[in-house]
Amino acid sequence: MRRAALLMAVMTSAALAAAGVAAPAALASGPSPGTAATPLIAVVTQTRTSVNGELLVKQGSLTAAWSREHGGVAQAAVATDPVHGPLIVAVTTKGVLLAKDGSLSAAWTTEYGGGLNEVPAQFAAASDAVHGPLIGLITGGGELLVKEGGLAATWNHEHGGVDQVALASDTRHGPLIATLTSKGELLVKQGRLGAGWHSEHGGVGSVAVASDPARGALIGVVLFAPDHDLGDLLAKEGSLSARWHSEHIDVFRAAVASDPVHGPLIGVQTYFSDVLVKEGSLSASWNTEHASTTQVAVAG
Repeated sequence: MRRAALLMAVMTSAALAAAGVAAPAALASGPSPGTAATPLIAVVTQTRTSVNGELLVKQGSLTAAWSREHGGVAQAAVATDPVHGPLIVAVTTKGVLLAKDGSLSAAWTTEYGGGLNEVPAQFAAASDAVHGPLIGLITGGGELLVKEGGLAATWNHEHGGVDQVALASDTRHGPLIATLTSKGELLVKQGRLGAGWHSEHGGVGSVAVASDPARGALIGVVLFAPDHDLGDLLAKEGSLSARWHSEHIDVFRAAVASDPVHGPLIGVQTYFSDVLVKEGSLSASWNTEHASTTQVAVAG
């Protein structure tokens, strides 16, 4: 029996500004290269007896046929924009990073030749219509590498001694890169790969980012004990120097998105397995969406 092991990303037209984050018959009838026919959905499947997963992707309609993209896949991430089309990034079970863009039938490019054997591997993808694909990864030695503009672009060494990465991009503000050092310090840069790092907060356990042309950066962090109360969620938007807002306590996971019309969207899973969501502003009220959950994801 085969089952979908992990839904890595779902990109819709409403999410393009925010995410600028990511069968042969289906390919023949699918969108042409360079178009952003949304939604874009990717799953990694597995069997009961093996984690040697297959990457399946569909685009353009929820009823579209699945396209088998690659075997031996451990994780995947996707992004899309109206100019460059779909961006699909996968880490194989051998720790190799592969990517393709433009269409589901595009050829795979080996982006990093092995060593991404952490479980889960730390990598991320985003894209926007002006700056193009944005891919980041953390090597087995804790080095953050990022490339922008195309799959053939050169990797830029961004920082050492890190263990998490989150990416976003939009047409006005460009790439947004966030990373956590091994000591839990959150570093963020925006605008270009060579920009300086901003030290945003200490004692951070996880980070999520989004960006849109109207409001700029949206950053959410979950803090950890003993430096802070376990699971405090803080968020800021607009600029890297904006002040932090205390959003919720007892947060296990958090996800963020943003778009120019509806503003920030924040979802959390609490330590009690409740999913809460707010939209429109950081001071908006929380809505309880579901109980007894294992994960939360949002798109604006």
